[in-house]
Amino acid sequence: QESWAFIASVRQNILFGSQYNEEKYNRVVKACALDRDFKLFPYGDQTLVGERGVSLSGGQKARISLARALYHSADIYLLDDPLSAVDTHVAKHLFQKCCVEYLKNKTRILVTHQIQFLKDAHQILVLNDGECVAIGSYTQLKERGIDLMSYQRQTDGPNAKRAMKRSTSFTPSMVSSLSEGSEVTDVREPIEVDEQEVKAELKMIGSVESTVYKDYIKAGAGPLLITLTILFIIASQVLYQGSDYWLSL
Repeated sequence: QESWAFIASVRQNILFGSQYNEEKYNRVVKACALDRDFKLFPYGDQTLVGERGVSLSGGQKARISLARALYHSADIYLLDDPLSAVDTHVAKHLFQKCCVEYLKNKTRILVTHQIQFLKDAHQILVLNDGECVAIGSYTQLKERGIDLMSYQRQTDGPNAKRAMKRSTSFTPSMVSSLSEGSEVTDVREPIEVDEQEVKAELKMIGSVESTVYKDYIKAGAGPLLITLTILFIIASQVLYQGSDYWLSL
């Protein structure tokens, strides 16, 4: 469930070393609803991603990770709740365009709490406290009188909605995806990609002061234990070398 990204451009995070195919790449980007985000990024898909994707929202990281998986063609896809990091509208788009259409010829295992998508599933496995309580199609489960909403309420708990409201934050990319028919216009002036730079890490040049070593020793086991450890190391080396010397006599 934890999306990740490395320090490179958005495109490189999606390609992940694979050869760039423009047609396939564009299909994946549209399926993952990233085309609108690219219009908001200052350099499009060439925008650099900070360490661990700090410059991206949670929903953007989730969709970039999903796009990375889609671009690398596989026979089986295990999707661990990728819809939880996005809003309802984007989740519907991802399910329809990615799971149903783009991966229609693949084996798809989707873990989700959003039961509104279960009608389109071929097979449903209901888990409760780590145990399988029901299996079958949506119609079969309904005929057997299984209330899927009750399992969701048990899983979510009474504070789920309040926690979701507290953790929800709106970014320009999320707002742009709320209205399906709206067009996104880039208000920024076009900038050359070559101007984009990676900020260098802050470094200090010179020798390490003695106070640093003192603080390091104090923060650890303390001077007494450090001294005893050094004495034990010296004694072990003396005994080891002494045994060789004694055998040579």
